Amino acid sequence: KFSSTIQSAHNKFKNMDNDITAVASSIKTSLKNISATDISKVEKSATSFVKKGVFGLITGGSMLGMALKSSYMGYVDLNEQLTRNNAITGANAKEQEILKNQVSDLGRTTKFTAMEVAKAQMYQAMAGYKTNEILTVTPTLLKLAIATGEDLAATSDMVTDNLSAFGLGVQDAEMFADLLANTANNTNTSVSMLGSAFKYVGTTSVGMKENIREVAVMLGIAADNGIKAEQAGTGLRGIYSRLSKVTPDMRKQFELTNTKLYDQNGKFKGLRKIIEESKPALEKLTAEQRNQWLATIAGTEGMSIWNAIMNNTVEGTKKAEDAVYNSAGALDKFTATMEKTDRQKIDELGSAFDGLKLKIGNALSPTVIEQIEKLTGYINELSDSDKFSTSNMESFFNKLVEYAKVATTSLVTLKITALLVRAAMGDPAAIATLIGIGAGGLAALYMKESTEE
Repeated sequence: KFSSTIQSAHNKFKNMDNDITAVASSIKTSLKNISATDISKVEKSATSFVKKGVFGLITGGSMLGMALKSSYMGYVDLNEQLTRNNAITGANAKEQEILKNQVSDLGRTTKFTAMEVAKAQMYQAMAGYKTNEILTVTPTLLKLAIATGEDLAATSDMVTDNLSAFGLGVQDAEMFADLLANTANNTNTSVSMLGSAFKYVGTTSVGMKENIREVAVMLGIAADNGIKAEQAGTGLRGIYSRLSKVTPDMRKQFELTNTKLYDQNGKFKGLRKIIEESKPALEKLTAEQRNQWLATIAGTEGMSIWNAIMNNTVEGTKKAEDAVYNSAGALDKFTATMEKTDRQKIDELGSAFDGLKLKIGNALSPTVIEQIEKLTGYINELSDSDKFSTSNMESFFNKLVEYAKVATTSLVTLKITALLVRAAMGDPAAIATLIGIGAGGLAALYMKESTEE
């Protein structure tokens, strides 16, 4: 049974020749032609790796090797990210060096690693920011992420997206960050949820010439009433969309409450003012009339937002207003407070250590690359030779079948089978060991099948 299984596998292997010859010619030399000289090239290169600590670096086979590997691979990953950033920004060599220095400096002196800073730069580059703009905005983004505990890359992506949506520029980044931080810390929401809400309502509110601070106040009030993130953003967007194109039914409802959207100069009054002015008239309507009015004007998704703003407490509204309109400098205050915590100090230590590892990785790079290229060349040289052709492998398999047949009659152990293979191959040691493992596997299969019988 064992022999027939091996023979079947052998036949399938032999049939592979027709497929392989379609893409490469079969070279008719024996597997025995693999000389110790061929193998020694790889062994010699590996020895060189060991002597220089590079083999340990790549395999992580020792404590030193693992430390070197971590340092070098951290450097490799960061260099890859910086290269990607440069491709996006189109920065020249001098600008690339300046951006790299910012990554290194902020990565060593803040809670964020160099890689996190580099990714923050990437999102700004994707938003079209140039080198000087990235250099200006990045520290603000770091402070915002520190003050609020948000992810740095996500914070960068959110801020740049919303600045664009509201038609704001780099010069407004600090103002917007202050607004986000203070609103999030004084209403029942977070920077990420606020950012998500802004993303949905930004362009629509800008189309109505609404002030960004007013949008922030309404989102803060909505959050205090349990309406947050996408739900708040889409609800508010729906209201602005409906007000931008008044239908005949909406016009009738506005006439019912004598509500005006624009002042005498044709300027949009602002949603909060419109809600405030319509409230006294709505309170005089029946519940049915009021609900119909709200559904017609605000829509089903916007009704909850309208009601939240209209019925919010005076104290709650004032708190949201103060958070938004008195937010200047808030980010620096929050950051200064957070930087004193134990958690912050631990994170800063981790970043400093990461910076040291990157220095080590940078120093290792020339040696590692040199040795990797040498080893790659030796391996390619061996792969391109005629040592591992289909016919050679078939010859090897035939020998393996013979050893399997011997194993079925003599009940040899795994070690004896391996020795038989080595002896038959005439020992290069590394090749013999490989064959021994293969033959051992076959012997194990035999033992398994014998048990089943």
